[in-house]
Amino acid sequence: LNLNDIANLVNIFDAASSKGAFTGPDIELIGSVRNRLQAVVDRAKEEKENPSDESTEENKPTLNINDIATSVKIIDFASSKGAFVGPDLEAIGSLRNRSAAMVDAAREHAESEKNQVAE
Repeated sequence: LNLNDIANLVNIFDAASSKGAFTGPDIELIGSVRNRLQAVVDRAKEEKENPSDESTEENKPTLNINDIATSVKIIDFASSKGAFVGPDLEAIGSLRNRSAAMVDAAREHAESEKNQVAE
C-alpha cells in the first residue's frame, strides 16, 4: 500500500460514517484506526513540505499489520451496511483486496519466520 491508498482508506471510512454505517461501540474502534491512518498521511505530508524537520522516530505515527487487517474488516462491515454503491464499489473493492493481500502476505511471512526459528 502506498500513501494514497492509506489516504483513500481514511476517505472510505469517512464516507461510510457519513452514511450511518457505524454506530455505538463500532465508532470508537473505527475512529481509532481512522485517526492512526490519518496521522501517517499527515506526517508524510509534513515531511514532504519540510524535509529538514528533525523530529525523532519516537514521535512518528506508525501503522502495523493489524491496523491494515482492521481496515479490511471495516470496509467489509461498511459494505454489508450498504455504505457503498455503484461506481464506488470497484475502487473500494480493489483497495480492500490489495490490503487483504498485504495482510495475508505479512502473516504468511511471520508464520514462515516462526517455523524457521522453531527448527
